[in-house]
Order: sequence, then structure tokens, then C-alpha cells
Amino acid sequence: MGLMRKDKEPPRCPFCERLVSYGTKYVKCTNPHCKFHDGGCDRKAFDTGVVHMFVKFYALYPVKKKPRDSLRAWLKLNPDKKLYKTIMTHVAKSKAHSKQWKDGYVPHPTTYINGFRWEDDIDIPKQTGINMPKSEHVDELGYSRKKPERTPESAKKISDMFEQFRIDQKNKKGENTDAKSG
Repeated sequence: MGLMRKDKEPPRCPFCERLVSYGTKYVKCTNPHCKFHDGGCDRKAFDTGVVHMFVKFYALYPVKKKPRDSLRAWLKLNPDKKLYKTIMTHVAKSKAHSKQWKDGYVPHPTTYINGFRWEDDIDIPKQTGINMPKSEHVDELGYSRKKPERTPESAKKISDMFEQFRIDQKNKKGENTDAKSG
């Protein structure tokens, strides 16, 4: 943005869209109730768009706690465009896929920034047989197997096998009692 010129629109607060107080070193919002009023920021950070990047990050981030502290941490980090894209991608993927984030265990934005949490792996839950189509099953090792088709013939076969097993068990008991008595 730079210095205000007659041909350009005056700079506005990234949070509340009011005009900012544009000093020689610092920029801060003229709205006393704005998040950007008390702390403000370095003029260079405001001019290079770092503050506007933070506003987009904060809008995407699911937890809205301590915006001033988060802004301070963001300004200390001073991300370039590549890092900004990495952070935004990680936040979006975590919101969509992370089991922790879906369960509500999301770090405060300041903790996320200071802890370089965008470098963490996203814990995407593995699909199990419960979530898969009925025709497939995943065993403990992760191998997918098709379930056998249930037909009347297969039910009859299983019933016959079970009946044969019961007969064999009775015969074994009979042999054992004969051996004891003989």
C-alpha cells in the first residue's frame, strides 16, 4: 500500500474496514473497539500484506481466541506467500480430515503459529470394514477381501456341515464311554 497518495484510496483496517492511523512506523485502526486498535503493527508488515494474510488465516481457523496475541505471533513469524499457502492448506485439510480437529481438540491460533503446527502430520482416520461397502471387508492387516455371497445353497451346506459336526461329537463321546467301561 505505501504512503497515501491523492490517486489511491486510503488504507483500511483489515478487520473492520475503517481507516487506519498511518504513522511513520506503526499502523493501527481508528476504531477503539477493533482488534487492531490497541496493538497495531509495524508499517512494513501492513504494507507487504502480512496483516491481510493473517486476517484470511484467522477467518479460516476454527477457534477464535485471543486475536491480538495471534496477530503478534503472526507478525513475529512474518510468513512469505509460500509459507502462507502451506499454512492455509494445512488448516483447510485439518478442518476437513483431522479426527482431533473434528472432535474439537483444536489448538488456539497463537499456539498453532508459535508451535509451527502446519509441519505436523494430519491424522486422517483409516477406513475400516464398518465404513466400507457391504461387499468388502478389511481385515486387521488392511487387506481387502470380498465377503462370500449368501445363497440358499450355501446356507444348506453350512447347516449340513454343522449337523455332521454334531454327529461326530456324539460319536466321540460314545467311543469315550465305551473305552471307559471296557
